[in-house]
Order: sequence, then structure tokens, then C-alpha cells
Amino acid sequence: LKMEVEIWLAVLLFCSALLTKILHRLKNRLSIWLTDILISDYSEIKQLESLIELIKNEMDSTEDLEKRISLFNKKTQKQNELTKLSKLSNSRIQRTRKICLAILFIIIEASRLIIIFMNRTTPVFILPTDMLWPLTRIFAYPTGVTGAISPVVWGIICRQLMEQLLSILNFRK
Repeated sequence: LKMEVEIWLAVLLFCSALLTKILHRLKNRLSIWLTDILISDYSEIKQLESLIELIKNEMDSTEDLEKRISLFNKKTQKQNELTKLSKLSNSRIQRTRKICLAILFIIIEASRLIIIFMNRTTPVFILPTDMLWPLTRIFAYPTGVTGAISPVVWGIICRQLMEQLLSILNFRK
């Protein structure tokens, strides 16, 4: 059995499949992170929520009725501020998050497709012609080399392999 291999292309497609699967799994976290950076209102909302939680905890631990009333008023005021701020910025945050997700998806998929498209005529593996006999032409498309495994097929194999590997390693979305 003689087998020719384009190692650089096989490794490049394998790494791109790994990277795309990891980025697909992390794209929601990345979009939240990018939204935090791009929109300052989001951090203000988080600060107000934590401040309200602190006031609530302080109010629960206080025995003095006057102090409880003042803390309750302060908490109500902060909740009103939070409601106003969240109404104003919620749609903007969601829109920015959707845009970030779309951009990340385009970058991830475009990079993988560009690698495959640029090397579509270079076979990744060339196997003996009788090894894949009934499916030889399907595996070789679009290289046109008999017995070859094309970058398109190798990319699909790598993606499936990465999906299984990441699910075995329990790499969460």
C-alpha cells in the first residue's frame, strides 16, 4: 500500500476544523464579551444589579426599622434607575450581540471555506485506486485524481472528528 500525503494541507484543514468547532462552541461567550466592551451601558446595568443585591443583603441583615426603610427607599430608587437604563439599552445590547454573533460566524466559516477553496485541486491523500473503489470519484471531487481524498471531503471528515472529540471531552457550548 503506497499512500501519498500532503501533510501541510491535512494539518491545516485539521487545525481549521478544530478552531472552527471551538469558536462555534464559544461564540455566545465571545459575543457577550464583545458586547461588554462595545457598550458601556451593559457594565452600568451589571453594577446597578450588584448594588441592588448588596442593598438587599444589607437590608435583610439590619434590625433597625428606620435604617431598613431608608435602605428600602434607596433600593427602590436604584431599581427604578435600573429599569430605565435597561429599557433604553436592552434593545441596543441585543442588536449589538446579534451583530457580533453574525460577524463571528462569518469569520469562522469564511476562513474555513477559503482554506478549502484555495486548495480544492490539491489532493490531501492519494490512496491506491482499489481501496475506495465504489466511492473513488466522490472522495476525489473536485481534484480529479483517481484514489485521492479531496480537501472538501477531508474538511468534512475533520469537522465530524472534532465534533465527536469535543463531545467526548465534554467541551460545553
